[in-house]
Amino acid sequence: MSFVGMTASVMIFNTISRLDAGKPPRHVIGRMISGIVISSAATGLTTLPIATAHLNNIAQFGLIANLALVPLMGILVIPLAVVAVCLLPVHLEWLSLTVMGWGLDWILAVAREVSIWDGAIHKVPAPPGWAFLTICVGLLCLALLISKFLFVALAPTVFGVFGWVTVQRPDILISNTRVLVCVLGAEGRALSKEKGAGFFSGDWLKNDGDPSFQRAAARRWDGPTDATRIGAHVIFAAAGKRRLNVLDGCKASDIAVFSENFECDVPCRVFDRKSLGRSGSVAISIKENGALNVTTARKVAGCRYWNDKTLQKARFGY
Repeated sequence: MSFVGMTASVMIFNTISRLDAGKPPRHVIGRMISGIVISSAATGLTTLPIATAHLNNIAQFGLIANLALVPLMGILVIPLAVVAVCLLPVHLEWLSLTVMGWGLDWILAVAREVSIWDGAIHKVPAPPGWAFLTICVGLLCLALLISKFLFVALAPTVFGVFGWVTVQRPDILISNTRVLVCVLGAEGRALSKEKGAGFFSGDWLKNDGDPSFQRAAARRWDGPTDATRIGAHVIFAAAGKRRLNVLDGCKASDIAVFSENFECDVPCRVFDRKSLGRSGSVAISIKENGALNVTTARKVAGCRYWNDKTLQKARFGY
Protein backbone atom coordinates (compact mmCIF):
# COMPACT_ATOMS: atom_id res chain seq x y z
CA MET A 1 0.00 0.00 0.00
CA SER A 2 2.91 2.37 0.64
CA PHE A 3 4.17 1.85 -2.91
CA VAL A 4 0.68 2.35 -4.31
CA GLY A 5 0.15 5.56 -2.33
CA MET A 6 3.54 6.98 -3.30
CA THR A 7 3.00 6.11 -6.96
CA ALA A 8 -0.41 7.81 -6.89
CA SER A 9 1.05 10.99 -5.36
CA VAL A 10 3.85 11.17 -7.93
CA MET A 11 1.41 10.52 -10.77
CA ILE A 12 -1.19 13.10 -9.72
CA PHE A 13 1.32 15.91 -9.06
CA ASN A 14 3.16 15.10 -12.28
CA THR A 15 -0.13 15.30 -14.16
CA ILE A 16 -1.02 18.64 -12.54
CA SER A 17 2.42 20.01 -13.45
CA ARG A 18 2.28 18.70 -17.03
CA LEU A 19 -1.18 20.12 -17.66
CA ASP A 20 -0.24 23.41 -15.95
CA ALA A 21 -3.49 23.15 -13.98
CA GLY A 22 -3.32 26.49 -12.23
CA LYS A 23 -0.71 28.02 -9.97
CA PRO A 24 -0.26 26.88 -6.36
CA PRO A 25 -1.49 29.24 -3.61
CA ARG A 26 0.99 31.94 -2.73
CA HIS A 27 0.68 31.59 1.03
CA VAL A 28 2.68 28.75 2.58
CA ILE A 29 -0.32 27.54 4.62
CA GLY A 30 -2.47 27.48 1.49
CA ARG A 31 0.17 25.43 -0.35
CA MET A 32 0.40 23.07 2.60
CA ILE A 33 -3.36 22.52 2.83
CA SER A 34 -3.78 22.08 -0.92
CA GLY A 35 -0.89 19.62 -1.04
CA ILE A 36 -2.28 17.59 1.85
CA VAL A 37 -5.79 17.50 0.35
CA ILE A 38 -4.57 16.43 -3.09
CA SER A 39 -2.07 13.83 -1.83
CA SER A 40 -4.48 12.41 0.76
CA ALA A 41 -7.28 12.13 -1.80
CA ALA A 42 -5.00 10.50 -4.36
CA THR A 43 -3.44 7.99 -1.97
CA GLY A 44 -6.76 7.33 -0.27
CA LEU A 45 -8.59 6.53 -3.49
CA THR A 46 -5.84 4.30 -4.90
CA THR A 47 -5.22 2.35 -1.69
CA LEU A 48 -8.93 2.08 -0.89
CA PRO A 49 -9.54 -1.13 -2.89
CA ILE A 50 -6.51 -2.86 -1.36
CA ALA A 51 -7.30 -1.87 2.22
CA THR A 52 -10.99 -2.66 1.82
CA ALA A 53 -10.34 -6.07 0.27
CA HIS A 54 -8.14 -7.11 3.21
CA LEU A 55 -9.94 -5.40 6.09
CA ASN A 56 -13.54 -5.31 4.76
CA ASN A 57 -13.76 -1.72 6.07
CA ILE A 58 -14.07 1.70 4.47
CA ALA A 59 -12.95 4.60 6.66
CA GLN A 60 -15.35 7.25 5.36
CA PHE A 61 -13.75 10.15 7.24
CA GLY A 62 -10.15 9.24 6.46
CA LEU A 63 -9.53 12.44 4.49
CA ILE A 64 -10.74 14.59 7.39
CA ALA A 65 -8.48 12.74 9.82
CA ASN A 66 -5.50 13.13 7.47
CA LEU A 67 -6.02 16.89 7.27
CA ALA A 68 -5.72 17.08 11.07
CA LEU A 69 -2.84 14.60 11.43
CA VAL A 70 -0.50 14.69 8.44
CA PRO A 71 0.89 18.23 9.05
CA LEU A 72 1.63 17.42 12.68
CA MET A 73 3.29 14.14 11.73
CA GLY A 74 5.56 15.77 9.15
CA ILE A 75 6.35 18.98 11.01
CA LEU A 76 6.63 17.75 14.61
CA VAL A 77 6.63 14.01 15.23
CA ILE A 78 9.04 12.72 12.57
CA PRO A 79 11.64 15.52 12.97
CA LEU A 80 11.60 15.10 16.74
CA ALA A 81 12.16 11.36 16.36
CA VAL A 82 15.33 12.14 14.38
CA VAL A 83 16.41 14.71 17.00
CA ALA A 84 15.88 12.11 19.75
CA VAL A 85 18.26 9.71 18.01
CA CYS A 86 20.87 12.47 17.74
CA LEU A 87 20.53 13.28 21.45
CA LEU A 88 20.94 9.67 22.59
CA PRO A 89 24.75 9.88 23.09
CA VAL A 90 24.35 12.77 25.55
CA HIS A 91 21.30 11.26 27.29
CA LEU A 92 19.04 14.21 26.43
CA GLU A 93 16.69 12.33 24.14
CA TRP A 94 13.92 12.73 26.72
CA LEU A 95 13.59 16.40 25.78
CA SER A 96 12.66 15.54 22.21
CA LEU A 97 10.60 12.48 23.15
CA THR A 98 8.48 14.47 25.60
CA VAL A 99 7.36 16.94 22.96
CA MET A 100 7.03 14.11 20.46
CA GLY A 101 4.71 12.37 22.90
CA TRP A 102 2.41 15.39 22.93
CA GLY A 103 2.10 15.10 19.17
CA LEU A 104 1.39 11.37 19.36
CA ASP A 105 -1.26 11.98 22.03
CA TRP A 106 -2.98 14.44 19.69
CA ILE A 107 -2.86 11.92 16.82
CA LEU A 108 -4.40 9.21 18.99
CA ALA A 109 -7.06 11.59 20.29
CA VAL A 110 -8.09 12.60 16.76
CA ALA A 111 -8.16 8.97 15.66
CA ARG A 112 -10.38 8.01 18.60
CA GLU A 113 -12.72 10.95 17.99
CA VAL A 114 -13.15 10.31 14.26
CA SER A 115 -13.62 6.57 14.80
CA ILE A 116 -16.72 7.09 16.98
CA TRP A 117 -18.52 9.35 14.51
CA ASP A 118 -21.69 7.88 13.04
CA GLY A 119 -20.85 6.10 9.81
CA ALA A 120 -17.08 6.32 10.36
CA ILE A 121 -16.65 2.66 9.42
CA HIS A 122 -18.62 1.06 6.61
CA LYS A 123 -18.43 -2.73 6.33
CA VAL A 124 -18.23 -4.29 2.85
CA PRO A 125 -18.09 -7.92 1.69
CA ALA A 126 -14.88 -9.47 0.44
CA PRO A 127 -14.37 -9.26 -3.33
CA PRO A 128 -13.94 -12.27 -5.61
CA GLY A 129 -10.30 -12.92 -6.38
CA TRP A 130 -10.71 -12.12 -10.08
CA ALA A 131 -12.43 -8.80 -9.31
CA PHE A 132 -9.66 -7.66 -6.96
CA LEU A 133 -6.99 -8.66 -9.49
CA THR A 134 -8.84 -6.78 -12.26
CA ILE A 135 -8.98 -3.61 -10.14
CA CYS A 136 -5.25 -3.86 -9.42
CA VAL A 137 -4.53 -4.27 -13.15
CA GLY A 138 -6.63 -1.15 -13.84
CA LEU A 139 -4.71 0.86 -11.22
CA LEU A 140 -1.41 -0.36 -12.67
CA CYS A 141 -2.49 0.73 -16.15
CA LEU A 142 -3.52 4.09 -14.71
CA ALA A 143 -0.02 4.58 -13.32
CA LEU A 144 1.91 3.38 -16.38
CA LEU A 145 -0.03 4.64 -19.37
CA ILE A 146 0.48 8.13 -20.76
CA SER A 147 -2.37 10.62 -20.61
CA LYS A 148 -3.83 9.90 -24.03
CA PHE A 149 -4.54 6.30 -23.12
CA LEU A 150 -5.62 6.70 -19.51
CA PHE A 151 -9.19 5.78 -20.47
CA VAL A 152 -7.95 2.24 -21.14
CA ALA A 153 -7.40 1.82 -17.39
CA LEU A 154 -11.05 2.56 -16.68
CA ALA A 155 -12.29 -0.63 -18.37
CA PRO A 156 -10.68 -3.21 -16.00
CA THR A 157 -11.24 -0.96 -12.98
CA VAL A 158 -14.96 -0.50 -13.63
CA PHE A 159 -15.36 -4.18 -14.50
CA GLY A 160 -13.63 -5.23 -11.28
CA VAL A 161 -15.72 -2.84 -9.15
CA PHE A 162 -18.91 -4.17 -10.79
CA GLY A 163 -17.86 -7.74 -9.98
CA TRP A 164 -17.18 -6.70 -6.39
CA VAL A 165 -20.51 -4.90 -5.93
CA THR A 166 -22.52 -7.78 -7.42
CA VAL A 167 -20.65 -10.55 -5.59
CA GLN A 168 -22.86 -13.38 -4.35
CA ARG A 169 -21.79 -14.95 -1.08
CA PRO A 170 -22.41 -18.69 -0.48
CA ASP A 171 -25.79 -19.50 1.06
CA ILE A 172 -24.40 -22.13 3.45
CA LEU A 173 -20.97 -22.48 5.04
CA ILE A 174 -19.81 -25.51 7.02
CA SER A 175 -16.61 -25.67 9.05
CA ASN A 176 -14.54 -28.83 9.09
CA THR A 177 -14.35 -28.76 12.90
CA ARG A 178 -16.87 -28.47 15.76
CA VAL A 179 -19.88 -28.47 13.45
CA LEU A 180 -20.29 -24.76 12.95
CA VAL A 181 -22.88 -24.09 10.25
CA CYS A 182 -23.60 -20.67 8.80
CA VAL A 183 -26.74 -19.91 6.80
CA LEU A 184 -27.33 -16.68 4.87
CA GLY A 185 -30.70 -15.09 5.69
CA ALA A 186 -32.48 -11.79 5.25
CA GLU A 187 -30.83 -10.34 8.40
CA GLY A 188 -27.38 -11.71 7.62
CA ARG A 189 -25.52 -14.85 8.56
CA ALA A 190 -27.15 -17.15 11.09
CA LEU A 191 -24.71 -19.29 13.08
CA SER A 192 -25.58 -22.62 14.64
CA LYS A 193 -23.47 -22.00 17.79
CA GLU A 194 -22.94 -19.02 20.09
CA LYS A 195 -19.32 -19.91 20.80
CA GLY A 196 -16.62 -22.19 19.53
CA ALA A 197 -14.77 -22.17 16.18
CA GLY A 198 -14.33 -18.43 16.56
CA PHE A 199 -11.83 -18.23 13.70
CA PHE A 200 -14.41 -19.55 11.23
CA SER A 201 -17.27 -17.40 12.50
CA GLY A 202 -15.21 -14.22 12.60
CA ASP A 203 -13.82 -14.80 9.12
CA TRP A 204 -17.23 -15.62 7.63
CA LEU A 205 -18.94 -12.59 9.13
CA LYS A 206 -16.07 -10.29 8.15
CA ASN A 207 -16.10 -11.50 4.54
CA ASP A 208 -19.84 -10.82 4.41
CA GLY A 209 -19.26 -7.26 5.58
CA ASP A 210 -21.25 -8.10 8.72
CA PRO A 211 -20.15 -6.23 11.88
CA SER A 212 -21.96 -8.64 14.23
CA PHE A 213 -20.26 -10.90 16.72
CA GLN A 214 -20.79 -14.64 16.85
CA ARG A 215 -23.25 -14.51 19.75
CA ALA A 216 -25.45 -11.98 17.93
CA ALA A 217 -25.30 -13.95 14.69
CA ALA A 218 -26.32 -17.12 16.56
CA ARG A 219 -29.58 -15.44 17.62
CA ARG A 220 -30.58 -15.34 13.94
CA TRP A 221 -30.72 -19.15 13.83
CA ASP A 222 -34.42 -19.48 13.04
CA GLY A 223 -35.82 -22.77 14.22
CA PRO A 224 -35.12 -25.54 16.74
CA THR A 225 -31.70 -25.87 18.30
CA ASP A 226 -30.51 -28.34 15.68
CA ALA A 227 -32.22 -27.10 12.52
CA THR A 228 -33.06 -24.05 10.46
CA ARG A 229 -34.54 -23.45 7.03
CA ILE A 230 -33.33 -21.65 3.93
CA GLY A 231 -35.82 -21.71 1.10
CA ALA A 232 -36.99 -25.27 0.53
CA HIS A 233 -33.97 -26.69 2.37
CA VAL A 234 -33.81 -27.65 6.03
CA ILE A 235 -30.33 -27.53 7.57
CA PHE A 236 -29.57 -29.87 10.48
CA ALA A 237 -26.51 -29.17 12.63
CA ALA A 238 -25.81 -31.68 15.40
CA ALA A 239 -22.74 -31.98 17.64
CA GLY A 240 -21.88 -35.04 19.71
CA LYS A 241 -22.77 -38.72 19.47
CA ARG A 242 -26.09 -38.21 21.25
CA ARG A 243 -27.31 -36.04 18.37
CA LEU A 244 -26.78 -38.64 15.64
CA ASN A 245 -30.50 -39.41 15.77
CA VAL A 246 -31.55 -35.81 15.12
CA LEU A 247 -32.79 -36.63 11.62
CA ASP A 248 -36.50 -37.27 11.54
CA GLY A 249 -37.95 -37.82 8.10
CA CYS A 250 -35.43 -35.68 6.20
CA LYS A 251 -35.95 -35.08 2.49
CA ALA A 252 -33.54 -35.20 -0.43
CA SER A 253 -33.34 -31.39 -0.47
CA ASP A 254 -32.22 -31.21 3.17
CA ILE A 255 -28.66 -30.99 4.49
CA ALA A 256 -27.36 -32.61 7.67
CA VAL A 257 -24.06 -31.84 9.41
CA PHE A 258 -22.64 -34.06 12.16
CA SER A 259 -19.53 -33.83 14.31
CA GLU A 260 -19.29 -37.63 14.39
CA ASN A 261 -19.35 -40.28 11.68
CA PHE A 262 -22.87 -40.94 10.42
CA GLU A 263 -23.45 -44.43 9.02
CA CYS A 264 -27.20 -44.50 8.35
CA ASP A 265 -28.67 -44.39 4.86
CA VAL A 266 -30.81 -41.26 4.54
CA PRO A 267 -32.09 -39.34 1.50
CA CYS A 268 -30.65 -35.95 2.53
CA ARG A 269 -27.12 -34.71 1.85
CA VAL A 270 -24.89 -35.56 4.83
CA PHE A 271 -21.62 -33.97 5.90
CA ASP A 272 -20.03 -35.85 8.81
CA ARG A 273 -16.66 -36.09 10.50
CA LYS A 274 -15.22 -38.41 7.87
CA SER A 275 -16.39 -36.50 4.81
CA LEU A 276 -15.42 -33.11 6.23
CA GLY A 277 -12.01 -34.51 7.14
CA ARG A 278 -11.49 -35.36 3.48
CA SER A 279 -13.00 -32.24 1.95
CA GLY A 280 -12.23 -29.52 4.50
CA SER A 281 -14.69 -26.69 5.00
CA VAL A 282 -17.63 -26.52 2.60
CA ALA A 283 -19.41 -23.64 0.85
CA ILE A 284 -22.82 -24.28 -0.73
CA SER A 285 -24.69 -22.02 -3.13
CA ILE A 286 -28.33 -22.71 -3.91
CA LYS A 287 -29.25 -22.23 -7.56
CA GLU A 288 -32.61 -20.90 -8.76
CA ASN A 289 -33.86 -24.43 -9.51
CA GLY A 290 -32.98 -25.55 -5.97
CA ALA A 291 -29.86 -27.49 -6.95
CA LEU A 292 -26.84 -27.30 -4.68
CA ASN A 293 -23.47 -26.08 -5.93
CA VAL A 294 -20.93 -27.48 -3.45
CA THR A 295 -17.39 -26.11 -3.24
CA THR A 296 -14.88 -27.65 -0.83
CA ALA A 297 -11.67 -26.27 0.61
CA ARG A 298 -9.80 -29.28 -0.77
CA LYS A 299 -11.13 -28.56 -4.27
CA VAL A 300 -9.93 -24.95 -4.08
CA ALA A 301 -6.56 -25.61 -2.41
CA GLY A 302 -5.80 -28.94 -4.10
CA CYS A 303 -3.85 -31.81 -2.54
CA ARG A 304 -0.79 -30.61 -0.65
CA TYR A 305 1.62 -32.25 1.78
CA TRP A 306 0.11 -30.29 4.66
CA ASN A 307 -3.51 -31.35 3.99
CA ASP A 308 -3.30 -34.84 2.47
CA LYS A 309 -2.29 -37.80 4.63
CA THR A 310 -1.67 -40.02 1.59
CA LEU A 311 0.93 -37.60 0.24
CA GLN A 312 2.47 -37.24 3.70
CA LYS A 313 2.82 -41.01 4.04
CA ALA A 314 4.27 -41.43 0.55
CA ARG A 315 6.79 -38.61 1.05
CA PHE A 316 7.70 -38.82 4.71
CA GLY A 317 6.66 -42.36 5.64
CA TYR A 318 4.11 -41.41 8.32
